[in-house]
Parts: sequence; structure tokens; C-alpha cells
Amino acid sequence: MALVRETGQMPTALQIAERAGYSVRSVFERFPDLTALRIAVTDHAISEARNTGVLRDLDADRLTRIASQVEQRGRGCEHWLPLWRVLTADAVLLVLMSPGAAVGQMLLEIRRNRERIAALV
Repeated sequence: MALVRETGQMPTALQIAERAGYSVRSVFERFPDLTALRIAVTDHAISEARNTGVLRDLDADRLTRIASQVEQRGRGCEHWLPLWRVLTADAVLLVLMSPGAAVGQMLLEIRRNRERIAALV
């Protein structure tokens, strides 16, 4: 995820392997393709977002609760927006380049991820 934040683009298998200190072959021994790796990263990101989305200042006055919520949501958006942009940009490319069955599957996965993220916010 650090590569996505640094470059604003989905990293290549070589970039991922170099950052992890592994060979490209080792990456593909663990993930059958880059799509599987992207899904694993997205699942990890959603898990992290759930863990950081703890309600705060529940006993405070209304303005404090609102300020706390705005600050927390803003921090979450800043943290996850680069990944979201890369995933949705990739989805647009897949829609343009893929046969119908793959397009439907990718759109379904995007919808599920959006629902997961929306439930956290």
C-alpha cells in the first residue's frame, strides 16, 4: 500500500517484489496473479479501516462529537483515498478491455468493496 500512496499508481510485480525484498517468482508463489494480490491488499485495507474506525468522544457534547467524527473521517479518507483511486481506475480499464464475464465479476467486487468501506464510514 505504501507504493500506491507514493506513486498514485498500481505497482508492478517487480516493484512489489523489490519493496518486499523478494523475487517476482516468490510473489507469484503466494498469489496466482496481480488481481489476487490486489484483492488481498484491499481486504487488508478494509480490516485496518475497521480497526481504526472506533467511535470516540461518545460522552462529549455535540460539537465535540461532530468535530471528532469529522477529524476521524478526514484522516481515514486521506489514508485510503490513494488505494481507492488506483482500484477504481483499474476497474475502468478492465471494463474497457475485458470480456463481459470478467467485467461483471470486477464490478461486483467493486460494489462489495464500496459497501464494506461505506459501512466503516
